[in-house]
Amino acid sequence: MKFRKREGECDDNTFWECVAEIGWPKCESSKVSKDLLFAWTPEFAESFRKRLDRRQGEISRAFEKYEEDGFEERDYWLGDDSFGDLMGHMVGLGKEAYEAALADLSLVVERARSGDYKESFSYCIPYPPSVTSDFEKYMDIMGYPTTKEGWEDRASRYGYDDLETYDEWIKHMKEDHLCALKGDWRYIDPDHYAVVSGPYHRRCKLFLEALGEQGSLTDAEQKAYDAIDRLVSYFQLLEKKQTDDALAASEIALQSWWLAYAIAEQGELRDKHVRLMPMYGNKLYGGENIINDHRRYLGDLDAFKCRHHYNKLKKAA
Repeated sequence: MKFRKREGECDDNTFWECVAEIGWPKCESSKVSKDLLFAWTPEFAESFRKRLDRRQGEISRAFEKYEEDGFEERDYWLGDDSFGDLMGHMVGLGKEAYEAALADLSLVVERARSGDYKESFSYCIPYPPSVTSDFEKYMDIMGYPTTKEGWEDRASRYGYDDLETYDEWIKHMKEDHLCALKGDWRYIDPDHYAVVSGPYHRRCKLFLEALGEQGSLTDAEQKAYDAIDRLVSYFQLLEKKQTDDALAASEIALQSWWLAYAIAEQGELRDKHVRLMPMYGNKLYGGENIINDHRRYLGDLDAFKCRHHYNKLKKAA
């Protein structure tokens, strides 16, 4: 989807032009959000979102007062999320429909009763940078330690961070902070994938080294070794920012990710080796997310559903 290039401050007329261009509710919010990263600057998106918040607040307050005034017996229910979805939907329908609803709030009631609204117009709008430029404050907000003692405590609680040094971890978090300063625009920057793939790449290499020291391998161990070796090649492409080659290898990388996991799940690897795998602990979906994001944002390729290749393996078995 091609959108008009936008920069600077979003005024009211431009706001409604953009709403019409988005084409809610017939559009797919995730695709719109991705395409707007290439069309809008972060500054424009921030000013657009402020106007969106004001418009949603305007109709929300009017509708809440309409309900409080006891317009008629209420025969519908809206939770906090569905209420927000409905208000966003009314803005997404465009200026004419929005102003008509403000003038006659019974139109909003009818949508509430019929469920004729979609989640959620705000998902269409990419998020501009929202983190502090101060690294120490960023770490505090995220709940991450900045001292070696705090890092060691965190490592002991989670059980796998001890595989990297404190200096390596801080270096990675500083890189991660620089990516976060770009907001959603980081997803269209190869630097982002070079950073977030680093820990996974490192764990892959540790796994290969440990398994390689064993000498002879069982069939299952060899399959796991080969799968992780393919992931090493893929993550190297991300770290070198070789986008086209990484996109070409992305599906094989996902197949390899879930194959290695399936072998470990079946109990065919030693525990000391499983602990070194890139999907160990709370990192199970991390590699899949990185690969899918890279496909979507830099290759305009479809993302695979969660566990798609794992489910295929289970079905084949």
